[in-house]
Amino acid sequence: MVRLLLLAAALVALAHSEGAGATDEELQALREENARLRSTIENLREEVKREPALAGSVPASGLAAPASGLAAPASGLAAPAPAPPRPARKLPLLFMNLEDITDTTPQPPPAPPPSPPPNPPPPSYINRSWFVAKGVNANGPNPILNATKTPGTEPDAGACERTCAMAASCTVYTWNLHSGHCYHRTDSAWTPSAPGWAVAYTVSGCLRAAVPGCGAPAPPAPPAPPPAPIPTQRGQPSLIYQVANPTTIAKGLRPPPFDYSLCTIIAAPCISGAFEVLGHPGLFEVFLANASTFSDARAYSGVDLLRYTTSDFVEWSRPEVVMHLPGDGHGQQQGEAMVKGMARDDATGEYLAAMWVGQKLTTYSAVAKPGETLDFKVVVVHPFKDKDDLNLIYDNARQQWVDMQIHMVQAELQYCDNAGYGGTRWVSARNSTDGRSWSENHAVRGPEAGDPPELEFYRIRPFDLGGGSGRFAAHTLNYAPSPIGLNSLTRYGRQPPQQKFCQGGTNGKPDSPSGPCPGTPANPTGKDGFAKPVCLHGPHMWEEWWLPPPSGDPCDVMGWQRPFKRLKINPQDPGYNSASMMAQPVVWNDQHIFVDDGMVASVPLFRLAGVYAPANGVFTTHAFIMPSRLHLNAAAKWGGPSAAAGNLTCDEGCGPYVMVALHRAGEAQPVSEAFAAERCILLDVDGVRLPLAWEADGKAASLAEFRGQAMALRIYFRDATIYSVGGEGYT
Repeated sequence: MVRLLLLAAALVALAHSEGAGATDEELQALREENARLRSTIENLREEVKREPALAGSVPASGLAAPASGLAAPASGLAAPAPAPPRPARKLPLLFMNLEDITDTTPQPPPAPPPSPPPNPPPPSYINRSWFVAKGVNANGPNPILNATKTPGTEPDAGACERTCAMAASCTVYTWNLHSGHCYHRTDSAWTPSAPGWAVAYTVSGCLRAAVPGCGAPAPPAPPAPPPAPIPTQRGQPSLIYQVANPTTIAKGLRPPPFDYSLCTIIAAPCISGAFEVLGHPGLFEVFLANASTFSDARAYSGVDLLRYTTSDFVEWSRPEVVMHLPGDGHGQQQGEAMVKGMARDDATGEYLAAMWVGQKLTTYSAVAKPGETLDFKVVVVHPFKDKDDLNLIYDNARQQWVDMQIHMVQAELQYCDNAGYGGTRWVSARNSTDGRSWSENHAVRGPEAGDPPELEFYRIRPFDLGGGSGRFAAHTLNYAPSPIGLNSLTRYGRQPPQQKFCQGGTNGKPDSPSGPCPGTPANPTGKDGFAKPVCLHGPHMWEEWWLPPPSGDPCDVMGWQRPFKRLKINPQDPGYNSASMMAQPVVWNDQHIFVDDGMVASVPLFRLAGVYAPANGVFTTHAFIMPSRLHLNAAAKWGGPSAAAGNLTCDEGCGPYVMVALHRAGEAQPVSEAFAAERCILLDVDGVRLPLAWEADGKAASLAEFRGQAMALRIYFRDATIYSVGGEGYT
């Protein structure tokens, strides 16, 4: 029995020792010793059960205290009274199931609980209820915005918690393991950041009773952005620009001989019309209003409309008078008789000339007859007046005469000029089938988005592009009034001193000395070199090429296209001071020839406008009826010294190319492999009629099978400008 008690005591001691910081090896040895002791105890328990004297003294649940009937010691002293039994106390169970072993060792009575103090101290961090979590940043992604950093650093999260607990208003804290910084929040907000590398090194705590949602998990980390798509160039539209060319002075060419210093756009335009002579290809006629009689040196005797002819724009015939408008012989104002526009119906040979005569719009007509001189006669005096600019063309496709004119629109202007404060110049159109009866104005068109609000269309000269194209274009001259202080200077704007209607009062109105602009300062004698009033006519602005409307009808005023708004189309030459271009151009030597007051200007054939691609552009032409041969008007010339023949170092100077594929109209693929773009390649070329041929093995494919069919070209090009497509019988 004694042995059993000793083994039980040893077992209890072993059980306590296993929780006392033993190493893993020591713990394993203790486990093995515990197993051995348990086996021994079980064996002893069986022996006790077999001993009759002890069987009733050992409860089945475990070991009991020594029996109370043991004899006293040999000294004869009486045995001490047995201690009263106390409740069994379970021993800590660490590694064995010892529920059946109780501790009966006498224990001192428990101490009574201390009496509570009358005034308990205020609670400290020790008895506040905190939620603490590692790897949580309760201050959100930017702790500086939501929390206050305490001075210095703290050694651990507990120290950070104590500083928050001792602070009066802190309810949330965050401690950074790396830096040791401690952050306090006083807004009682728990806003943990989503998991991330920075969050892993923080510890946060919150006061459960004071922070709503204290301990709530952080929101999930946002999903990783999808990988960026691989950029693709396929299917992207090519970058193509519309480009325009101005006119340039045609060196070596000259207009009919005349003193053009007497010609001005606002009072006495001289050149008024130009045509190829009917029945005489290569011979051209130019009409000029003889303004020399407007000189101050002689009395006004009338206006002569003169006709000159030439075949080379160098040598000119002697003029012939085709119309004479007599004056009164008393210095009648030159503005009372001006030729403003001419046109011709090639089918009938009839010419129309629109003029201002005595402040009335009058149309004159003449018919070309072989061997006879033209003789213009009045056919109609119009009751309407649309400012003072009229520009006639004949539309062969629709068999109509068209007057693209300037219409005065009532408006409140910021600046006043020779037209007064009440009107501004816009574009309108009338048409006629016989040149006698004219329609009312079609739509009137003024400034648009992107234009200056004071923009005026001073004049518009539509013309047939010629060469059998059947298409129109227009040269438009823009204008805007200037402040009175500038317009009152005779050296500013369009105010030539020989204009008689600038004399006798501001703007030449004797009955209204103030003219259309009240308060205009007088021009004192000698100011700017002149001793006369001024016209208040400001300078013109830029010019535009207008392209035809999709309908092709020049009367479709709103359909005309304005892609080139700020050009200088007239040659900017110091020796040339005209912006009129009153006469329509003629086609000569693959050029558009503009005969104007004092000079001859030109543009290569059909190169007023084109499309340009800086890199790799592609577009499909409109459908056309296939001729026997095709040609292309394009500029794809190589440039620079590196482009010399045989120079293998040619780089950016040799980038231009053009490739052309032949398609049936409306079809996406070439008609066959023989007419793919790779079979028609143009390099280092520039011409208005570049032949198109599709070749393989040195042999050109025949176009005969497609003749008369509706076809289209798909053009691929780089650093090149494409102007037009033509062919035999087409332009």
